[in-house]
Amino acid sequence: MELLDKLKDIQRRYSDLETMLGDPGTLADMQRFVQLNRDYRNLEPVVKASMEYEDILGNITSSRDLLRTEKDPEFIDMAKAELLELESRKTVLEEDLRV
Repeated sequence: MELLDKLKDIQRRYSDLETMLGDPGTLADMQRFVQLNRDYRNLEPVVKASMEYEDILGNITSSRDLLRTEKDPEFIDMAKAELLELESRKTVLEEDLRV
């Protein structure tokens, strides 16, 4: 799960930047504030995509669990359709995140 590890590191960096941006010492140094704010804004789309990716992984697990335990053919069909959609979205997000 190398991708997930990298995403967690990015999320930690994003959180650290958020904390630094709220620090009064950072606000006193406008040059540093501008640079940190730029870094923060650059990471924001990656963090949002990584959170969506983690949600999709969780939903894939739930759908697979449902397929293993569900007996109702309608629910099974819905779970299969959702799983296909989730797998497709997962692939797209993985490509986007790797870039």
